Amino acid sequence: MFKKVLITLGVIILSLLLLAFIYFETMFFPLPFIVGKFGDQFNVKDVSRDTVFSWYRYSPFVDKIKSNTISFGVPFTITSKGNIDDSAKVHFQYVGHPDNPFYSCKLPKGKVDTVFYGEIYADECEVVYSHGNVKSGNLIVSFELGRQKK
Repeated sequence: MFKKVLITLGVIILSLLLLAFIYFETMFFPLPFIVGKFGDQFNVKDVSRDTVFSWYRYSPFVDKIKSNTISFGVPFTITSKGNIDDSAKVHFQYVGHPDNPFYSCKLPKGKVDTVFYGEIYADECEVVYSHGNVKSGNLIVSFELGRQKK
């Protein structure tokens, strides 16, 4: 009898701990984060001007991704799609360190469908669209932090 009570009590406690874990994981971290990645998509409103896209709101989650990766860096993927009338550039930079050339991708004139990958080591990051001589077109830039899909 005593053994059945202990087993029942153990199952109840483990169930409550599991429910608490699920609650905190979904309430304090975005749902896509549970599967190991999250991101955002930006529409470049005026392709004839440089534009900086920040993701400060994700800064608290970068440490969680760092703890789930083998290295201390967080993998990222940046995708650009659209159509522009001249070549341009999209690059990744740490806040306060503009134009990090290691993380840049040249966008071709005409149809744009580019993807590039890298790894970040800072909590505050920005994606920058540099227009070059572009005067017209449309462009959507998206990023994803976490495991890369190649």
